Amino acid sequence: MAIILVLSAIVIPLSARFIGTAQSSRCVSNLRELAVYAHGQAAETGFYLPMLSHTTGANGSLQHTGDWLGRHINDKSSVICPAAKFTGYNDRGRPIGGYGANPRVMGWMTDGEPPLVRPTQISRPTEVMLMSDGAQFKSNPRPLQFNARWWGSRNGKPENAEKELTTTDIIPGGFWDEDVSTIPLRHHGKANILFCDGHVSSIRRIGELKEKNLYWNY
Repeated sequence: MAIILVLSAIVIPLSARFIGTAQSSRCVSNLRELAVYAHGQAAETGFYLPMLSHTTGANGSLQHTGDWLGRHINDKSSVICPAAKFTGYNDRGRPIGGYGANPRVMGWMTDGEPPLVRPTQISRPTEVMLMSDGAQFKSNPRPLQFNARWWGSRNGKPENAEKELTTTDIIPGGFWDEDVSTIPLRHHGKANILFCDGHVSSIRRIGELKEKNLYWNY
């Protein structure tokens, strides 16, 4: 009996670590696949697709149509991080999977405010993040949320390029009812970050990301 307990104490942690490593690898693969979709649509339209579009309802009211990129993704499993809790599908039949997009690159409206971003405008694609692990919100759920605050200044300052991002930058700050980090460290304490050039890196704390990783305007 004692031998069984000892073996269990060894095997169970190893099994959990193996599963976690496999999940992180799948997450990296998902993000790279999302990059293919994002850049493919950008090549077709000339700009990175935003999260929302303004449309006019039958009664003349202004409505929001969400998740422009998600509707173009054929393999819906690619927007489901295996380490995130899969909460099913939203009212449009799209999986709620826990990835986030950089709102400074993939904006939220198509009406020109903020201006849509063209890939050719990003002079530092190896430094500017495109997507990452993201939190899953109950309110207005979409396959791709944002991984940082989407309001505030659209432009960063070159002199602040090496300034660490903080929870002020990546937490909704009370706008939603779920105040959780939008870049969760759910892969054995790490998060996967996709950059505009298509490579993926991992971080152990939010401060490893700098302002230069959020803003593209310099």
